Amino acid sequence: MIEIRNLSKSFKTQQGPLEILKDINFQIPKGKIIAITGHSGSGKSTLLSLLAGLDKPDSGQILIEGRDLFAIPPHKQNDFRAQNISLIFQNYYLIPHLTALENVALPLQILKKASPFEEAQRLLKEVGLEDRMSHYPGELSGGECQRVSIARGLATKPLVLLADEPTGSLDNETGNRVMKLYFDLVRKHNLTSVIVTHNEELAALCDSELKLSQGQIHK
Repeated sequence: MIEIRNLSKSFKTQQGPLEILKDINFQIPKGKIIAITGHSGSGKSTLLSLLAGLDKPDSGQILIEGRDLFAIPPHKQNDFRAQNISLIFQNYYLIPHLTALENVALPLQILKKASPFEEAQRLLKEVGLEDRMSHYPGELSGGECQRVSIARGLATKPLVLLADEPTGSLDNETGNRVMKLYFDLVRKHNLTSVIVTHNEELAALCDSELKLSQGQIHK
């Protein structure tokens, strides 16, 4: 499903180029949930941004079902990402003036999918929020906001679901409940998922763990 080939990324600093990722290679089979771990500054978020197509590598390839993400013509790249890759954030990034239902329906509306609100209702029921559809993010708990975010992530039926520290803003008990739901839904929908996390307990629940250290991947 996902193949990383010789991926490198650096950033310019006053002291010169700072290498973040150094010629890394790995594969993620379809339907597997992979944890990316490592200390702060190890390059986890950089790798996730590259996987999401939000940033470009200095060199190397990211192939999703055989298609090189960065070889897709620029005018088609946004559509490819929107239809095939979803990203769940630590801080949810729900739109505050939209209800839970409207937040989940929004990506479907952008892609001009049929019946966006009916599909959003179905997904919110699937994450156990059938009674909170008309509530705004400010009226929801952190766990509820993350469940809305998961529903929104599933809305476009992506091939790949990425999660950046998905329990980072939640207490342990709430985080455990949310992630159980996350794992159940990823497996139910047969998605491929990459989770960036500091949480070793969460990483242990994944199918495998890849550790980033000094710009390299260690299994």
